[in-house]
Amino acid sequence: MSSSHPDFFSIFGSMKKLLLILLCIIFLFSSLGKLNAQQYCGTAKLMRLAGPSNYYKQLFKSYQQSTTKARNSFTIPVVVHVVYNSSVENIPDSIIHQQIDILNNDFNRWNADTIDTPSSFSSVAGSMDITFCLARQTPNNQVTTGILRVATTDTSFYSPLTYAVPDPVKHDSSGGSDAWDPLTYLNIWICNLTGVLGYSAPPGNFLPNDEGIVCDFQWVGLPVNYPYVKGRIMTHEVGHYFGLKHIWGDDAGACTGTDWINDTPNQANYSTACPTYPLTDSCSSTSPGVMFMNYMDYTTDACKNLFTKDQCSAMENCITLYRSGFLTAQGCYYPTAITNQVEPSPITITVKQGQIILNSTEDIKGAVQIFNSLGKLMSTANHGGKNIVLPTIGWAKGIYFISSHVSLSAKPHIKKVIVW
Repeated sequence: MSSSHPDFFSIFGSMKKLLLILLCIIFLFSSLGKLNAQQYCGTAKLMRLAGPSNYYKQLFKSYQQSTTKARNSFTIPVVVHVVYNSSVENIPDSIIHQQIDILNNDFNRWNADTIDTPSSFSSVAGSMDITFCLARQTPNNQVTTGILRVATTDTSFYSPLTYAVPDPVKHDSSGGSDAWDPLTYLNIWICNLTGVLGYSAPPGNFLPNDEGIVCDFQWVGLPVNYPYVKGRIMTHEVGHYFGLKHIWGDDAGACTGTDWINDTPNQANYSTACPTYPLTDSCSSTSPGVMFMNYMDYTTDACKNLFTKDQCSAMENCITLYRSGFLTAQGCYYPTAITNQVEPSPITITVKQGQIILNSTEDIKGAVQIFNSLGKLMSTANHGGKNIVLPTIGWAKGIYFISSHVSLSAKPHIKKVIVW
C-alpha cells in the first residue's frame, strides 16, 4: 500500500543534507573570519613602529646618488625553513616548488595573466632578469634540496612588533630554525603565522640573522583557499625584501604619502577584493585611476599581475647596493668538488634520444633523482641494480642534474647532462 506522506528515511536523508550544507557554510564563514582577522602584510606596521621615519626617502635618495651602476641580472639562492607543529603545516616539496616557479614568473613577467594588465598601464609594466632557485649547496658546501623541515612545540608564531629583538621563528633556540647566511641566501620561513599573512622588511631593518621573509603555510604555492590562490603573498613580501614600499605610500588616505616610484599613480589607500577597472579614488580621481593590479597592493591574487619598470629598477638598485652578497652567491650551484666528480665515480651516464642510461660497476642504492636547472625535482627512480634506464620523453630540452648513490652513507654522485 502506498502513502502520500514522506517516510522517516527520506525525511532523515533530507535533514542530513541540510545539516551538511549548514556545516559547510559555518566552516566557510569561520575560515573567512580568521582571514579577515589577519592583516594582509605586517611589514608596514613594523616599519612604522620600529623603522626610521625617513627610511624610504633615504633609500631612494641613495640610489640617485650612487655611482655604482645597478646590475640587471641576478641569481637568488633560496632556503625554505618549514617550521611545523602539525602535519598540515608540513607542506610538501611540490608546494614549495610551485612557489619558486611563481616568483620566477612574476618577477620576470612570464606570468600568464599579463594579458589582464589594462592597456593604460601595460606601457609601464616592467620585468627583471632574475632567477630564484632552491639552494643546491649549504653554506658548508654540502649538497642540499634547499628545504629544511623543523618540528616545533610552538602551535603558532606572531609577527614581531619590533625589529630590535630576535624573531622566534628564525632561531632554533626559540622553536624556529636558524637562518643560513643571510648575505648570500634568501631565507624564507613557512609556519602557522597569526595576525598577518606574511611579513618582511627592506634591507637593514631586521637584526642581521633575521633577514628574510615569513609566510603563513596556508598561502604558499597554489592553495585552494580563496582569495590568495596564486602564491602572490610571497611575491608581495619579496618586493618588500628588495626595498619596495606599498603602492599607496602607507599614508591611510592622505594622498601626501608616496611609494617613491614615479610610474605608479598616487593612491589613497590599499585596495581589496578585485575591483573593476578603472578604479578611481580621491588621489587619482580620473581614469585610469589607481593601479590596483600591482603586486604591492592588497587585492586578491587573481587580480594582481605586474610590477612597474621603475619598481623593477628600484629592486635592481636595492640588490646591487644593499643585498650585494647575491652578486657572487654560489648557493644555486652544486658544490664544485661534487659536480665535477673529483672523486672517481663507479657510475657512468649516457644520454640518448628519449632516455638517460645509468651503468654502474656497483649496485645503485636508494633513489636516483633528476633535477632541472632551477633545482626542481623532475623525476625519481627506485629501480636499484647496476643498470637503470630513465625515460625523458616529453622533457624540455636543457640542462639536468642526475643524483645517485652506490652507498647511502656517502655523498651522492652528481652529473650534469644535456637533454636534447
